[in-house]
Amino acid sequence: MTKQFFIYGYSDYARLCRHYLSQSVKGEFKAYLVDDAYLPEYLETSDPVFSIEDAELSKSVAESDLFVAIGYRRMRARKTCFERGKRLAARMQNCISSAAIVDPTVIMGVNNIVMPGAVIEPYSRLGDNNVIWSNATVCHDAAIGNHNFIAAGAVLGGGSIVGDLCFLGFSSVVLQGIKVADETLLGASSTLSEDSSACEKRIGQPSVVAGHHNENGICIGPDR
Repeated sequence: MTKQFFIYGYSDYARLCRHYLSQSVKGEFKAYLVDDAYLPEYLETSDPVFSIEDAELSKSVAESDLFVAIGYRRMRARKTCFERGKRLAARMQNCISSAAIVDPTVIMGVNNIVMPGAVIEPYSRLGDNNVIWSNATVCHDAAIGNHNFIAAGAVLGGGSIVGDLCFLGFSSVVLQGIKVADETLLGASSTLSEDSSACEKRIGQPSVVAGHHNENGICIGPDR
């Protein structure tokens, strides 16, 4: 029987996830799932988009694989949607590009995506629901928590520790052994050379604190 999978989310990022999952999972894509509030926006699309609250679909979702594809604009929403998806589906996939290099010693949770050209070196650990974008490098013995977004070209030094809900911008660098606290935003091309504190926005080389986002978490770009 052919494996089937659903994707929770509908956006450019979700369509990209569908592309890579179709290659790595070797299964049949069934539909995109969205919250009821957003469904009217997608009724005219040619893609199959359904409400995640559709009772008729719930049995199919429960018997299939699910990938939660929520981007970085509202980082806390990534966690909320992941937790909802995990309650609905029996299985959640990782999506590892065949053009990525992931050492066999790496320990990984579920719903992670590792894009082409990314490298994850030996003895590193990833939790759940992380994005490792193209050409990012996770050096040996690094530990990454949950719901993080590591943008293209970012580098995590050996033994560095990343908490939850962090965003590391394009070509940013976390030096060896540094601890990245929960909900840290490290700007593009910035370098973290000291441990951060929770909910800090840091920019520069070396980076300095440029603000905080305790109330709403990391929010990037427009709401949609």
